[in-house]
Amino acid sequence: MKRNHLLPLFALILLITACRPQIKAQPTPTVVETPTQIFIITATLPPTVTPFPTQTPIPPTVTPIFTGITGQTTTLVNVRDIPSAAGFQIGEVQIFEKVQIIGKDSTNQWWMIDFPASTSGYGWVSMEYVLVTEDTSRIPLMDAPVEAGQPAPTTEAGESASDPTPVPTLNLATAPDDGDSFENPAVDKILSETTETYIEYRSELSAPQGDTDDWVEFVFDGAFGSEKHVDVILNCSGSGKINVALLQNGAKLQTWAGLTCDRPTQLLLTLYTGAPYSIHLYMDSETNLKYIEYALSVQLEK
Repeated sequence: MKRNHLLPLFALILLITACRPQIKAQPTPTVVETPTQIFIITATLPPTVTPFPTQTPIPPTVTPIFTGITGQTTTLVNVRDIPSAAGFQIGEVQIFEKVQIIGKDSTNQWWMIDFPASTSGYGWVSMEYVLVTEDTSRIPLMDAPVEAGQPAPTTEAGESASDPTPVPTLNLATAPDDGDSFENPAVDKILSETTETYIEYRSELSAPQGDTDDWVEFVFDGAFGSEKHVDVILNCSGSGKINVALLQNGAKLQTWAGLTCDRPTQLLLTLYTGAPYSIHLYMDSETNLKYIEYALSVQLEK
């Protein structure tokens, strides 16, 4: 009898146990650490005022000052080593043959022509026997006086003389000294993109006598350290070679030595505002006199 009374009690306990909510264990949270952020600071350096000029070979696109003019012989012409019938005959030019005239003498009677057959590379012919149709006003003067009493080894007709006497070395014209120097340049200008953007300067040099060097100075207008692009063009004519040096505040930056006058020379330079720049044009000391006429152009690119 007592067992029958306990059955309902066991059933009630089972029912309560089945309905109790189950609490599940929560997973331990994983802490994710944020990495420390690194800031990289980059410093912008101020522009340097030290120029780095560069020379870029570019085919000539400008007209040279004087590269010679063409003439044509009207007869068989003797070529001599000096502008005189008393000079040595170093060759001849056939009738109706073209010649390249590169100079004239002070008497205005002889042409200096390009003559590769001679050791000097040039010779003299009488103007009387050369037909010229171009403008001759720009032909440079090449003075070559003849000593008095000098015997003539040959004649214009080609007759040879016995025992010819050697003649003196050709004496070209000398350039007058214009008195310029590094401290007192021939040109001193401020180049600006809004006012004056270029320099044009013409002069002449000779060595070992005469004016052997010239100076051109310029400075840029604008903020200190600004980059500037400059186009330098040199045209020349005559004998010998010319050297060009670039200086800043008296310190030499770069030199272009031994430039010839067979074609224009173009230099593309990257420079900077600040201290003034100087262009030094000069000839090396020579045993024989050399003469050059030149034009220098300095153009500031916008």
